[in-house]
Amino acid sequence: MVFRDSDGEFTTAVVYDVFWRPESARPAVDLLASLTRPDARLLDVGAGTGRFAIPLARMGHSVHCVEPSAGMRTALVAKASHDAQLRELITVDPRDASSFNADGEFDLAWCLEVLGYFRTDKELLGVFRNVRGHLSARGVFLFDGAGADEAVPDQADFELASEKQLGDDTFRMWTRTVRPDQAHCELNIRYERLSRSGAVLAQHEVQYWLRTRSRKHLEELLGEAGLRVREAFGDVDRRPFAEGARGLLLIGHA
Repeated sequence: MVFRDSDGEFTTAVVYDVFWRPESARPAVDLLASLTRPDARLLDVGAGTGRFAIPLARMGHSVHCVEPSAGMRTALVAKASHDAQLRELITVDPRDASSFNADGEFDLAWCLEVLGYFRTDKELLGVFRNVRGHLSARGVFLFDGAGADEAVPDQADFELASEKQLGDDTFRMWTRTVRPDQAHCELNIRYERLSRSGAVLAQHEVQYWLRTRSRKHLEELLGEAGLRVREAFGDVDRRPFAEGARGLLLIGHA
C-alpha cells in the first residue's frame, strides 16, 4: 500500500482505506445488492475510494461513481486499473452531486456517509433532484443521515478514535467535535502515521462542518424533489429506526 498520494502528500484519501477496510463495507454492500436486480445500473454519489462500488462491480453491476475529490478519484481509479472487470464496469465522474449529468437511467442510487456535508437545504435539495432525474421508473435511492436530536458531545481535546497496525507502521485517527447548536457539528480529524519506535512520520488534519436533519425534515426535502420514502431503518442491518437514534437510512423511490 502506498502512503503518499500522487503529489507526495499524506492526505485523507491516502489513509481512508487504512481505517475503513473493505470488510467494514460488507453490511452496506449486502443491503445495496438486495435492493436491485442482477446486472443493474448503479449510481454511487460520493463514491470515495470505491468501498461500495468495487464489491458491487465485482458482482457484475455497472457502477457510475460520482466523486469530486481528486485524491479519492485517484485512489479509486488506481484500484480499478488492475482489474479488467472493474475497468469495464466502473465509470468515474469528477463532478459534484448536484451537477453531474450521466447518460441513461439507473436502477439504484445511493449517497452514504456524505449527506451531512451538505450544509444548506438548498444544496441537499439540489442533490435529491439530480438523483431523482437519473433514476429509472422503478429506481430506488438509499441514503443515510442522523436525527437533529442525536447526542454528539463536545470534546475539548482530541480523543483517539481508531488505531490500525500495518506492517511496521501504526496509523492513528484522532477526533474532536464541537456542537455550536442542535443542527450543526464541527468535526476535526487528525491522522498520524507512526514508526515502530513511536516517532510521528506524517500527520494530516482536516476540519468538517456537518449538518444533522430529522427524519421529518429529510422526508420534506425528498418530497420537494419528487421522491417518496418507502422504508426507514436504524442501520444497514435493517434494525428498526427510532426517533433520536444515531443512525437513519431511508429508501426512497419516485
